[in-house]
Amino acid sequence: MDSATNEGTSTPAQDPSSLLRNGLPARQALNNQELARLIMGFLEEGYTRADGTRRKDLLKVLLLNHAFYHAGTDALWKSMPSLSPFLRLLPQLYDDTSEQSESVTQAIKADPWLRFRFYSPKATSLVLVDDDATEKSVPLHWFNFLLTLPSRPSSLFPKLVELTVDSLRGVNSVIPFQVSQGLRAVSIADFSKAEDYEKLGKGAVASLVTTFAFSSPRLSKIAIGSPLTDAMRSTLSQYSALEIASLPVPLRFDRSHVAFLNGMKCCMKSLSFHSEGPSAANQGNHRAFLTNGSHLTQYKEDNKKSSVSTLNLIGDGSVMAYVTFFFSSPRLIRCVGTIKKVIARDDGVFPSKDINLTPTSHLTYLAGYEEHRPHFLPDEFYQDFTTRLGNLTTLALKYIPFLDPAFTAHLVSRLSNMPQLQSLCLLPVPASSDERHKLILPTLECLRTFSSTNLALQHLTISLDMSTFPSNIPPISLPGHSLETLFIMPYYSNQKPQVSDLVALATYLDHLFPHLRDITSFFQEKQPCASVAEVSKFALGLWKDVTHLITPYQAMRKHVEHQLVQNLFGGEQSEGRRRCRGYR
Repeated sequence: MDSATNEGTSTPAQDPSSLLRNGLPARQALNNQELARLIMGFLEEGYTRADGTRRKDLLKVLLLNHAFYHAGTDALWKSMPSLSPFLRLLPQLYDDTSEQSESVTQAIKADPWLRFRFYSPKATSLVLVDDDATEKSVPLHWFNFLLTLPSRPSSLFPKLVELTVDSLRGVNSVIPFQVSQGLRAVSIADFSKAEDYEKLGKGAVASLVTTFAFSSPRLSKIAIGSPLTDAMRSTLSQYSALEIASLPVPLRFDRSHVAFLNGMKCCMKSLSFHSEGPSAANQGNHRAFLTNGSHLTQYKEDNKKSSVSTLNLIGDGSVMAYVTFFFSSPRLIRCVGTIKKVIARDDGVFPSKDINLTPTSHLTYLAGYEEHRPHFLPDEFYQDFTTRLGNLTTLALKYIPFLDPAFTAHLVSRLSNMPQLQSLCLLPVPASSDERHKLILPTLECLRTFSSTNLALQHLTISLDMSTFPSNIPPISLPGHSLETLFIMPYYSNQKPQVSDLVALATYLDHLFPHLRDITSFFQEKQPCASVAEVSKFALGLWKDVTHLITPYQAMRKHVEHQLVQNLFGGEQSEGRRRCRGYR
């Protein structure tokens, strides 16, 4: 009877929260402070970003119980995307009613900064942004009054390491002057587009630059978006610990705009310059452009003083060239340039979407042209270019509309002068759709040269003329070239090749580069240039077919190699065992 009763009765599911209230082992585990700290430490890295959804998820975990709340409070306040949560910890300025006025008065008499002093030391990263709601409840004049009270902390954020200034409205304009001396990184947005910039904004930015120079002696990283004045440059030269800087440079370039950096007390390691600004269109017709053959032939005294090892350039091509020339010292080991658009003029070689030069010693040669027409460079240019950059380990020229349609073909013919190249990317685009700008590209035969002259090459991305396929297949020589990734952008071959051509192509590549492991992944990525994206679609199908042919070649070769090893060493081991048995 009891058995039947038990079978007919189902046990209701228990609520997890009721299990915790009933004192079961689950509650004891979740209330363990040390366990909560371990869990929050694991979650902290992913949830302290400015992602609103992530922060909400973290808040749900904190509300689980007291143990998780106390363990996760530091993580919640560590990286703050706004000043608003801190201002809500202060007495709010409400409408003038007797009840609200009484509560504010009592809060001021007690300790208006009590809660702020508890939470503000937890912040190590803070972003100052506009917040209309906070400005109403804590306007600037009210915040300044609270700062006069004796209970205010000496430093509002004593452990702040990183500060981003995206707004100078209201209370945001006061905070940068009230942070700790341990500040390490500062980012100041571009306020030049604001209506009151000339009257108020420029002075505010100058004050910030001056304040950080003397109140933050450990500042090692600064990024300034607003235009620099001569006074700001003079102040920046006083920074004693600066290692990384991102600064604007005018389109009307002058050596004084960057020369002050060589006189700084600190040892600058990484510099970034951006030459796009609100007055770009107006300054375009007054700039001094590079002419054909402009280049740096030797170091000058100013260049020798530079300590910069990494140079990042964004904006105008001519400004990029001048800045590169100035900082081209023996210490420069990496130079990366990105030109987003051409301003007021076509700069020939410079209007690119991405230029990436990573020299092992220095960058010495760049050239620009003043006319938007095909410009065929002499052979001496390519000889000089490759010789001067002979120590380059990485060379990437992506989506650049060279005015010399045969630039890639001529450059490839001289790459034997750069034997240390490990990564090469040559993806030019036509300067226009006009027939005169049609690209003259190297053919598949150039790969034969790479296999014999550039033995250090491991990664190759290149645009080739594939109107013809190789007929003379070279013999394979093991261990063979070390190239691992090969991405060929096929031009002038819009029809799917015949099976015989595919077999010849696969055999050709396998014999030249027997260690290839990837020839397709590049074409699966989204291409930023429309003309390249169209070719990339055709390329993906082509190289997938070639991969299906190359893979069996490699598998068969590995099998043969394994059998040879077994035959050579397996027999010796068997003979050794027989001899051992004979002695016994």
